[in-house]
Amino acid sequence: MSIDLFLKRFAEQPAGEAVRTEIRAVLAAHHTVGPDDLGTYFVTLPHGIAVEFLAQELESDEPFEACAFRIRRRELDARVGELVLAIARAAQCVILPVMEPFTPILVDPQQAARVPRNMAHRIDELPLCITGAELAAVLTRAQIRTIGSPFETSPV
Repeated sequence: MSIDLFLKRFAEQPAGEAVRTEIRAVLAAHHTVGPDDLGTYFVTLPHGIAVEFLAQELESDEPFEACAFRIRRRELDARVGELVLAIARAAQCVILPVMEPFTPILVDPQQAARVPRNMAHRIDELPLCITGAELAAVLTRAQIRTIGSPFETSPV
């Protein structure tokens, strides 16, 4: 079973080449194969875990607005979380996990102002992940930090 994570930019300005350069730098820090014909990269972390990173717009002339990760659930850990956060920060993206209940995950508190209101009932309750461990915990519903509160344990 996999966890699919979409990363989406909610910014007034389209991403320029600087964003692509930052994303490529994150990928270059790991053993990365790709892209294939569909824009899929296979990224292997130093501890041997590999994830799929889908970013068709990365090597195109189209504005870079979104990308995605496909991660095997059993392999989700803090190190995988750090990779996802590094890409999300480089691309200035909010993480949109495909899971219920749907909850956008912020990587920067300033993103809260740009998340469309139809995606979040209460902006102050959106998870804010600073570390890979926090992201892994949020995705497994073990812990959550919100804009309005410190990192705290919640029931699984």
